[in-house]
Order: sequence, then structure tokens, then C-alpha cells
Amino acid sequence: MDPVLLLWYASNLAASDRIQYIPGEVLCPRCLGRDIVPSLPRGWRDALMRKLGKLPRHCRACSKRFYARPGPIEAPPRL
Repeated sequence: MDPVLLLWYASNLAASDRIQYIPGEVLCPRCLGRDIVPSLPRGWRDALMRKLGKLPRHCRACSKRFYARPGPIEAPPRL
């Protein structure tokens, strides 16, 4: 692909929606999804992360497994 065309295309990209973030809400680091569920501990790494105050989580949208601090899994109700 022509580098000039690629540069033009990249400079004209725009996000269609703003990302809405509620403080305290857990989002997936890969897809920014909100469908996050607890993940079962698997081994020594999970034990170490638990000692550091982080628990394993799993995104149902993109299957990313990651660690997050304990807190609400679901977003608080919007008023």
C-alpha cells in the first residue's frame, strides 16, 4: 500500500462514539467491554496476584483474562 495513502487514511480516522467510563467500573483492557466475570484461580501467578490485591477476571466479549482490584463486577445503576 502506498505510504501517502496510508498516512491520509490514518489521519482521517475518527471515533464514532465516546467511551463512557464510570469510576470504579471494571473494563476489559483489550476491548473496553463491560461484560466482566470472575475467573477461577489457576496457579502460582494467580496466588501471587491475590497477595498483591488483584483478582483474576475474564471478559466474555473478547475472552481476555486479566487482573483487577476487587470491586463491583457490574456497573452501578444509572439514575
